[in-house]
Parts: sequence; structure tokens; C-alpha cells
Amino acid sequence: MVGRGTLGYAVGYGGGVLCTIELDLRFALHVRDQHSGDERARFDLGPPERDLVALAIADGVAYVGGVDQQVRAIDLGDGHPVAAWPHGAAVSALAIVAGGWLAIGDREGALCLRRRGDGALIQCVDLDAGPIERIRAVAAAIEVDAARGSFTLRVPALIIAPRPRPESVVRGHAIVVGGRTLARFAGAARAVAWGPDGRWAAVGWVRDLDDPSVIVAPSPSPSPARRH
Repeated sequence: MVGRGTLGYAVGYGGGVLCTIELDLRFALHVRDQHSGDERARFDLGPPERDLVALAIADGVAYVGGVDQQVRAIDLGDGHPVAAWPHGAAVSALAIVAGGWLAIGDREGALCLRRRGDGALIQCVDLDAGPIERIRAVAAAIEVDAARGSFTLRVPALIIAPRPRPESVVRGHAIVVGGRTLARFAGAARAVAWGPDGRWAAVGWVRDLDDPSVIVAPSPSPSPARRH
């Protein structure tokens, strides 16, 4: 484990670093080495009244969103704000998409696509499936999990094709993948991210200051085959 005593809200890998959004007295963006977990920097994100739950990283920039109804782009070198884009609803999920795109999901069920280079808002679609919980980039598409369904959308057209909803990796206090519990927090598990080398990192909430809030571990080994 690499963090204790905070409330973990979001986690992501990118550009050789592991980033987390954590809350103690204020929200902060923590930047750590993706291998050792050693903290490189910590940047203040503001007071605790407005939850920040969405995070994505690319090209030395962290994109942060939450109930403040905006997406902030933050330089990971010095913490300087690069841009701030109003969204109009509480941001609940972010993802980097190949081709220079940023996908933004919100609590109203809308999915929007911005061009990261200049911040241009390309288009939005209302999925009409409740709050968007997760977004994953897969080749030339994005997979979206919402409260009442899951979808695959082509980028940049955002053409929707329904798909079966996969088993969630965040369940109560636990991080679960393929039916296996990889980590368990004293409070609620909040998010999990996978690094390029198969390593994973998870953030969650604590009950005591000694409880882990950030956990990093290698990729789990396959389950042993059953003997008949």
C-alpha cells in the first residue's frame, strides 16, 4: 500500500505515473511513481464541499471532474491549470480516447466528446440510462457503464450499440475482477485502474487514519485449474 488515512476518490495511470484524487482536509491530486509508489508531487484541488470523482491522464496532463460541473486540465509537472471547461452537470467519469479525444460522462446520463488539443466540444449524446459510472477506451470505441445499462459507442460519431453489462470491478468495500476479490477497504471502495505493465491501483475510503486508502499490487495470477 502507498497511501493511508485519506479518502480515495479516483485513480489513474498515465505517462509513467500513478495519480489519485484524495481527500483529507482538502481535495488533492497525488502524483506517484507508477512502479515504486513514491510520491512525486501533491497539488491542491480545493475544499471538501464538492466531490471530485473523475480522473484521466495523458501527455503530462491530469483531467479532473466532479460536482463542480467542470473539467479541469492540470499540468502534472507543476500543478498549473492548463484549462477549465464548463460541463453543465456533475461530472462522474472521464476517459482518454485514442485520436486526441477526452470522453466525459455525467450524472444526468450524458456522454460528451472533447478534443484535448483545443478543448473543442464535438458533440454530446443522452444515453437515457441514469448516471454514467465508468468509461473505458477500447480501440476505436468507448465502453460506457451507466446505472441502467451499458453501451459501446464509436468515436467520434458516438453511434450507440447496446452490449451486455460486464461484472463491476467495484462492489461495496471490495475491488472484484472476474469473481475474485483483489482488495478490500475499511470504507467504500471507489475506483480501480490498471497500469501498462499489468499492475493495478485502487482507492477507497477509510474508517481510521491507519486504514489504507491507496493500494497498489501486481496483476493477479490466473486462478488454478480445478482437478476433476
